[in-house]
Amino acid sequence: MKDIGVRSGTNTLFLPNNPGAANDFLQQILAGLRGGTHRASSAAETQG
Repeated sequence: MKDIGVRSGTNTLFLPNNPGAANDFLQQILAGLRGGTHRASSAAETQG
């Protein structure tokens, strides 16, 4: 697994597989999307 993470150009995504992991993973994705949306709107306000 270490070698997969070290190689450049690798696009492997490791997903957790325990029972509560799906909800945790969803929450992390949504938080990332919200953060990206917030940054994009802040950048648009400073440019406009």
